[in-house]
Amino acid sequence: MKSLRQFFGLLACCVPIIASAEGSAAVTLPSLTEPPADIGNGKKVFNRSCAICHGQKGSGGLGPALKGIRDRLAPEAIAAQIVQPKGEMPKLYPKPVGDQELRDVVGYLLSLE
Repeated sequence: MKSLRQFFGLLACCVPIIASAEGSAAVTLPSLTEPPADIGNGKKVFNRSCAICHGQKGSGGLGPALKGIRDRLAPEAIAAQIVQPKGEMPKLYPKPVGDQELRDVVGYLLSLE
């Protein structure tokens, strides 16, 4: 009986961990530095694909404000959110936003103050 209680105790402890790990597969990101980001193109990509929710110049709207995001998130974390979005954010990678556009929009977001 004691071993049965230990089993169910272990099961109750580990099932939430396994369930939460299932949806969080590792994200493989393209290089964010090579080739370098084109911030001007990043602004175009942002205006085309992101501004409708995040507002012009990243001031916020339906989605959170992105101004000053470089103070809150590392470039890799920003890219990971685009590649594997959480919450209400639509999936934009790898289409219509490809590797170079990802670099460019991350570069643009890092330039917002």
